[in-house]
Amino acid sequence: MLWLTAGVLTAKGQLASSREMDFVVVYPFTNTNQASIYICTRDEPATVTLNIRTDAGITPRVYQVAARTAMEVQLTNLSTIILFAGVGVSHERVFNRCVEVHSTAPISLYSHFYSPDYAGGTQVLPVDAWGFTYQTMDAPYDNNGYVCVAAAFDDTRVEITPPIDTEGGRPAGVPFTVDLKKGQVYQMLSSAVTRTDKGELTGTRVRSVPGASGRCQPVAVYAGASSMYIHTEYPSFDGSSDFEIKQMTPLTSLGKRFLTAPYSASGNSKTFNYSIIRIMVTNPATVVKVNGVVQTGLINNTYYQLITKTASYIEADQPIAVAQCMLSRSEPNYPVSGEGDGEMVMISPLENAGKAAEFINTYRFEVLYNYVTLVIPTEGLKSLTIDGSNTFDHTYPHPNAPGYTVVIKRWISEGRYCAVKSDSAFTALAYGMVGYESYVFDVTRIHVPKTEVWMGGEVGGGITKASCIKDSFGFVLKTEYKPERIEWALKGIAGLVPNAADVVQVNPVPDSVVIRDGWPLYYYTAPGSFHFTAAGSYAIPVTLTIPVPGGCSIIKHLVDTVKGKALPVADFTTQYQGCLPFTATFTAGAAGDTSTLVQWNWRFGADKATTPVTTYGYNTTGKKTVALEVTSANGCKADTVKEFTLTQGVPPVAAFTVPATVCLPYGAAVFTNQSTYGGNINDLQFTWQFGEGGVATGKTPEYHYQSAGSYNVTLIATAADGCADTVSHPFAAFAYRPKAGLNVSATAICINNSISFTDASAPASGSSIRAYSWQLGDGAVSTQASPVKVYNTPGTFTIMHHVTSSDGCVSDTASATVTVYDTPKVDAGPDQSIIQGSGAVLRGNVVVNGAYTFEWSPVATLVSSNTLNPAASPPETQRYYLQATTGNMCTAKDSVLVTVLLSILPPNTFTPNGDGIHDTWVIEGLQTYRSATVQVFSRWGAKVFESKGYAVPWNGMQNGNPLPAGTYYYIINPGTPDKPRQTGTVTIIR
Repeated sequence: MLWLTAGVLTAKGQLASSREMDFVVVYPFTNTNQASIYICTRDEPATVTLNIRTDAGITPRVYQVAARTAMEVQLTNLSTIILFAGVGVSHERVFNRCVEVHSTAPISLYSHFYSPDYAGGTQVLPVDAWGFTYQTMDAPYDNNGYVCVAAAFDDTRVEITPPIDTEGGRPAGVPFTVDLKKGQVYQMLSSAVTRTDKGELTGTRVRSVPGASGRCQPVAVYAGASSMYIHTEYPSFDGSSDFEIKQMTPLTSLGKRFLTAPYSASGNSKTFNYSIIRIMVTNPATVVKVNGVVQTGLINNTYYQLITKTASYIEADQPIAVAQCMLSRSEPNYPVSGEGDGEMVMISPLENAGKAAEFINTYRFEVLYNYVTLVIPTEGLKSLTIDGSNTFDHTYPHPNAPGYTVVIKRWISEGRYCAVKSDSAFTALAYGMVGYESYVFDVTRIHVPKTEVWMGGEVGGGITKASCIKDSFGFVLKTEYKPERIEWALKGIAGLVPNAADVVQVNPVPDSVVIRDGWPLYYYTAPGSFHFTAAGSYAIPVTLTIPVPGGCSIIKHLVDTVKGKALPVADFTTQYQGCLPFTATFTAGAAGDTSTLVQWNWRFGADKATTPVTTYGYNTTGKKTVALEVTSANGCKADTVKEFTLTQGVPPVAAFTVPATVCLPYGAAVFTNQSTYGGNINDLQFTWQFGEGGVATGKTPEYHYQSAGSYNVTLIATAADGCADTVSHPFAAFAYRPKAGLNVSATAICINNSISFTDASAPASGSSIRAYSWQLGDGAVSTQASPVKVYNTPGTFTIMHHVTSSDGCVSDTASATVTVYDTPKVDAGPDQSIIQGSGAVLRGNVVVNGAYTFEWSPVATLVSSNTLNPAASPPETQRYYLQATTGNMCTAKDSVLVTVLLSILPPNTFTPNGDGIHDTWVIEGLQTYRSATVQVFSRWGAKVFESKGYAVPWNGMQNGNPLPAGTYYYIINPGTPDKPRQTGTVTIIR
């Protein structure tokens, strides 16, 4: 919602707080030389613009502040914005000096002045919270008091009535007027201070009066002192002078109920210091009670004052203002515990209590101890968090307000953003102190009148911010003002009917008034009936003419938004299939409809349903009528009536055949589906009932009967449209399986030995065995009744055997285990040759898994028969045998030949003359050298004879011709490394 006041866009018409959008910060005449502005955001980031107005013009500064953070903006060249006119010149005048603050999102704003000797601060109220009438209040014993009036709009005129003479010569009790433009500030100062005239401006009245345009404008009022003492009596020394500033609350935002709590001492949250409480009335007849006691002794016809360090309950029968003052360190009668100095704060009434607050624990000027003290309904402690924690330094029941609790949180010089949240509304003060400096901020909301545009339906139907299109409504204004004129600018608003003319209400009478949080809320209804033709947001401009104190009126331009809600689309789809009786399914929903439906009302003649998808049964074909009304999540309704025609489908024909025989137990009965259908047979669903209690789905299922019997098997074939057919057949073809058995000729054998298997199966009664099946464990199979098997690999083999009966029933499986042991690998070594009279070492080797024994034979010419490498000394060529036997009695044998080589004795002559005596050169012993070579050479070196082996002795011939008698030379190579070659001569004698 947007307010337009005097033609200027200002703010939203909500129950606002100091956490809004536009502010004006004033810097009165002071001795402080440093100042900061604290910007505190909540859930939204903000772009904050500071327009610093000086005599030289406007200097903007722009800051980006993240959500849930605080930013400190330190101001430089403070002398250019302080309301100081110069030495020897009156400072009571109009200044073009201030800081205007605008934020793109709601913020809380605090102004802080500080220096080594002076400090003070105030919460800054937004322009929305400004008012038209004020009465100021100062702390006790203020010196050099001031009142500053700031304008946010041109043509601002104020009337000021000072309670004492002013520095500028304004006499006490005599009102005067001041004209201001946007951004200007008027400063009024007290006259010279004496012990009897303390310079207090408490009771100064400020009111907005009609300017040149005849309108009144809201203003901001700041009050305080450039130096002051907060004492219970006027001090006799100047050791504790300080600065004070507070933005005043307009009279329209005062309250009737206040809860106070004392300030904690700097060193201990449970130690409390005395406070001066001032209670200001605007009507001297106001009855004020403190903790139930009626107050007397009204000072200057303006305020009551008390001194206490106890939490109090203050109430009045008319609006009042309450200030709580922190005593100066030099207080003579109520000594201050710990650090800090004089400070004052305006306390928020319970009517302005809020559920959230944010502020900064500043460390300026070197503040060391920071506190927040809040008063909250005790029930609110359950949800209360400070900086996200529900741990606090001290809590105690409010002694004068049953059901309320005082909560205290303490920090040490953190200078950080703080957030307080609760489900219950609370009031709170944030403060800090160090040495002779202090600050106090009221961080509670201030009341701002609220105005909103709503829409009302039928009488008694309540009001809403949104109406369904085509539904009639009346515009309702809900406001905390009592306007003397309401103008509804409805002419030409597209989508609104009627929109031909504006609507004006003069001296309207509210339809009703309710009290909310202690404030009246008035309801006004514009004449006429309206409706929207299209969904969307509608900006409704309203102008209020509002009387304000002082006899003038203000104009507030309001632009609030209401909505036309889209109607849902009432539509549905109908689904049915099959044959009578029908069950039709109705599904609500329309293509392209984006509304969310939450309610459905179906009508089937006299029958009803309320779900988005519903079913309804029909026993006849033909035309049918269905009605539907839908309601969307936005509350809008639509309806429709539709007609459809029921027709019946064509059912399938169910058929199947039964198996010839089912073998028990565990036999699979396979039923062959032979159903037919005019459509796709694969679209049918099948349900089988096997008569024994079992059921199945699928086209051709298998079923395992538990026992033989006579059963009725049923098949139901169902088409996608629900049409179905059923067929049943009897079935009793059962047979029993034979019992498999086998016998084995041995359970363990050696490799390459044979083993026999014999069938020992038993057929069922009245049956016989017709087929055999053996699995012999190594991949081999047999169909013989009694197969014989030879295993050529070792291992353990499982023999599986089953039979088939003459009924075609396959038996269970019988099994047996056969172990085949490996035989040893025996190697007697390579054959050897030895010279006669020498020996040889046999090189035997046995490879086998496990233990074994071995033996050589014959043993007569062996040194030992039970060593693998025995020494052998045969006199003649001999074959030896090595035999090994495993622990499983599997044996193997190998042999080795030892050849005995004789001495070679060649003769030196022979007579090849054919007389049969010494006709050939016979070499004794050479026959044992089968690889020997013999060569004979003439005395001239010509080879005349050569032989490999000497099976045929030389006859003295060469190429069939006799050689002449004479001496010849020979070379005999035995062909073995153990025997060197021999040479010599042989003579042929003829």
